[in-house]
Amino acid sequence: MVLLKDEPDIIKKLRNEEEKGLLKNDSTLIYEDTEEEKGDQSNIISQSFKKPQQDIDNIEKTKDNRIDFNKLINVLPDPVIIVDSKGKILDMNKKLTETLGYTYEEYIGKNVFKTDLASKKTKAILIKNLVKRMAGVKLKPYEIELTAKNKNKIPFEINATKIDYFGTTGDLIVFRETSEIKKREKESENILNAAADGIRIIDRNFKIKKVNETFAEMTGVSSDKQIGATCRDIFRSKYCKTKDCSLVKCLKNNKPYQREQIMTCKDGSKIPVLLKVTPLKDEQGNITGIIEDYRDISSVKKTEQKVVENEKKFRQFFENSPDYCYMVGLEGKIIDINKSAIEILNIKNKEEAIGKQIIPLVYNDEEKAKQLVKKWKKEGFLENEEIKIKSKDGIRTVLLSVDNVEDKNGKVLYSVLMQKDLTNLLKTEKELKNKVDELERYKKLTVGRELKMIELKNQMKELEQKCAEEKKIG
Repeated sequence: MVLLKDEPDIIKKLRNEEEKGLLKNDSTLIYEDTEEEKGDQSNIISQSFKKPQQDIDNIEKTKDNRIDFNKLINVLPDPVIIVDSKGKILDMNKKLTETLGYTYEEYIGKNVFKTDLASKKTKAILIKNLVKRMAGVKLKPYEIELTAKNKNKIPFEINATKIDYFGTTGDLIVFRETSEIKKREKESENILNAAADGIRIIDRNFKIKKVNETFAEMTGVSSDKQIGATCRDIFRSKYCKTKDCSLVKCLKNNKPYQREQIMTCKDGSKIPVLLKVTPLKDEQGNITGIIEDYRDISSVKKTEQKVVENEKKFRQFFENSPDYCYMVGLEGKIIDINKSAIEILNIKNKEEAIGKQIIPLVYNDEEKAKQLVKKWKKEGFLENEEIKIKSKDGIRTVLLSVDNVEDKNGKVLYSVLMQKDLTNLLKTEKELKNKVDELERYKKLTVGRELKMIELKNQMKELEQKCAEEKKIG
């Protein structure tokens, strides 16, 4: 038996097994496990031929021995075919026949380009690349589709190299089936397109590799027109071409990050976004690009602007209201106080009130104030409750109204208290009442006088009539 220089471990194992009678000396590898070897065979094979290029290297080392060569390609987990420079099939492994459903005898010796294995388009690709490899050009793996005997289309990734097949220049082609890969890619694409955020993937050269439907809608540029384009030409920000560029920053720090920024579309329109950037890594942990997640926050910004405007209006009202206004925390301490309240209370400025308990500082009737607090906590508001407060010029009567300020989840943050001063109104009402009483007394007096005058006049008339009658009689 011829020994090869620098034989791979798998070949040494095959030789040992052949010597033990565990291998039959024909063109097909039949592996029969011993009890102690069960369980580790598949691991040895998969580790030895994990990558197509590694498979090719191992085959190159064994090409001088046809038996070993045939055994070796049949151990490979992927389909293998060897053709000459014109496409004649010189050899193939068992995995290829199992995958496509054809027998070894059906295709051995035939020209692969005259079979039903591939479509015209695929054959054209195979011929073109075969010619290149025969000319010594190294090609990267590429994808094709083959037709099985049952007419099913099976996608493969091809990794091939030019070899000397026992004196004949040949092309060794390893097919890696990509059906599951395609399925997973389709599932990933569906998940990507289901995302509400705009997502794009960029490689290390700033080229767009993939975008989802939301991103295409966001930018106004279709997906097919974006693939291969430079990222900043489609969607750019002030950080492009700077050290804070998404890709540059991710390559430097090697970790995810997020920030708000304004993006400019190709048509010049601007969109505020929350950008989340995640490094995209290969199996060795090397960064191959980034995944950008863009969340359109236009509506959020509009809402924030409205909140700012409303807060500004409220602040103007709060500060300039003639009523006494307070902002009070849940623990009863004053957060803010307006000018009208400062002027009426016996304090000089806001600082004297902020942080103090409102009840002892403001209310004359503390017990009633505490009862109103209980009512407010139960009902969530107070409206036009009459109560007396302290002031620098004495006790004043006010109508108290209270409402709560809540966050977006309905949690109470603080309360706004408004006190409408009734003191002058009550004083005016009292004065008016006194006037009314006085008028009533006067009216009563004058009306009584008028009635007496009428009565006297009537009596005088009666006397005059009586005198006249008496004169006539006399």
